[in-house]
Amino acid sequence: MKPFEFIYGNHSSSLKNKTIVLAVTGSIAAVKTVELARALIRFSANVVPVMSKSATEILHPNALEYACGQKPLTQITAQMDYLDLFGKNGRSDLLLICPATADCISKIAHAFSDDLISILALNALGSKKQILIVPAMHESMLENKLLQKNIVKLKKAGIVFLEPFIQEEIGKLPEKETIVLECERLLSVHSLKNKTVVIASGKTEEDVDDLRILTNRSSGKMGSELALQAYRLGAQVVVVACEPIPFTQIKQIRIRTAEEMEQALFQECKKANFLLMPAAIGDFDIRVVKQSGKISSKNKTVLELFPRAKIIAKLRKKFSKLFILGFKACAQESEIESICLEKLKKDQLTALVGNVGKTMMGADSGTVWLFKEKGSVKIQGTKKEIAQNIWSEILQ
Repeated sequence: MKPFEFIYGNHSSSLKNKTIVLAVTGSIAAVKTVELARALIRFSANVVPVMSKSATEILHPNALEYACGQKPLTQITAQMDYLDLFGKNGRSDLLLICPATADCISKIAHAFSDDLISILALNALGSKKQILIVPAMHESMLENKLLQKNIVKLKKAGIVFLEPFIQEEIGKLPEKETIVLECERLLSVHSLKNKTVVIASGKTEEDVDDLRILTNRSSGKMGSELALQAYRLGAQVVVVACEPIPFTQIKQIRIRTAEEMEQALFQECKKANFLLMPAAIGDFDIRVVKQSGKISSKNKTVLELFPRAKIIAKLRKKFSKLFILGFKACAQESEIESICLEKLKKDQLTALVGNVGKTMMGADSGTVWLFKEKGSVKIQGTKKEIAQNIWSEILQ
């Protein structure tokens, strides 16, 4: 077996039967493309490596051959590989130019075709294939007005850009997981195109004093996976959560308390088509024992907890036509159906997901039950698989 075959599909089959041409230009960030190529392969992609001349002077072609299982294309030949890949009947699905230099971007913007990568880009554009460009260069070069004009021009032509993050005055490549997610989105069926999805995720925190909080064990994993799947399906996604998720493409609103969660959700739901509520929102307000400072541990302290009105019921009252998917953690499996059906009706939810809280909270996999007006379905697997199946059921 070739080295890449040991990792093929280890993480997901989301890019199965998809051919991605990874075009590497002469940025020092080229050294990161071995890891990127292998990440794409772990998601079942067939990765065809292409390198500019300057890229081969930074990264040896043998490294990408090892990563992808095939020799990188490095020059224009009589075999006309660019037509095999991106001609009218080309076999490739996506041209990923990563890292992309200012020189490469500007050549494509002005339809120059004096090297293999620019020819691939022009053919991909002509064949209406997807193109994703990930720039990497010094901040001063990235902010050059002429380059920015070229980027705007390419965006208008339908090319997608994934912005670098600025650190030490350098525009650096996003994490490989972020790039893989963008590839998944570009190559997925956009069932949620032009839709806005708001997701409340993870725990909340209530202050006991200046140092201590009352919270819960929710990891936010289910919310994150639901958000990522919605993004793959073409939605504009907003995540309201205490903890961030490491994907820059998704709008994130950071909150801490249940009150902050409530305020953020009421604001974001004004433009939403879907609201998903896997968050473990605090059920109690705390009567503050000490207005400031730290409660002394020398004496016995009693905390008074006051039940909060359920946010999901308030949201339904305000947004009567919004699709709302609730979540309910139950103590044991035998009570899930009765509790969920009662809550589904009481809160007038579109659908509701029930689970056994102690086995699902913080876990990477498990079992849930999705209840809708016309029946229920049992869903098992990793939280990524559960999220995919929940969206499939919602969109039926």
